[in-house]
Amino acid sequence: GKDFGYVTRVPEYEEVGSLDSFGNLEVSPPVTVNGKKYPLGRIIIGVAFPTAPHGRNMTKVVQDFLWSQKVQEPVALYSDWLVVGHVDEFMTFVPAPGPKGFRLLLASPDAGYKLFQGLQNDGHGEGKMFDGKQRNDGMMFVCL
Repeated sequence: GKDFGYVTRVPEYEEVGSLDSFGNLEVSPPVTVNGKKYPLGRIIIGVAFPTAPHGRNMTKVVQDFLWSQKVQEPVALYSDWLVVGHVDEFMTFVPAPGPKGFRLLLASPDAGYKLFQGLQNDGHGEGKMFDGKQRNDGMMFVCL
């Protein structure tokens, strides 16, 4: 339709994986960073830890395309520590009052652990998550 476009990139020597998905590609609201304005926001991608000898990353052809976007210069965040490895698993932006007009919500593994520890201490340690629920592939949820 009008004002719509897309780009297709095909990696020559790499396999496309989950990190090439949209869950691993976010965009911040419009921001100004060190005096530089980003009226369309910043691209945010999840990557492996920079000094790790092995790790999961977006394919090079996708990263090259994103890093060439000068108007929305990317920010790479370490997300390979997660099972799926996407940035949307631990962060999102929400509208909020104030000069910026938004807030960053950032998940805290430590706070989550303390929450579950507190529930266990309150006598809910035997509680089941997803009891009787099935995944879309028919398998039962298993929580370790």
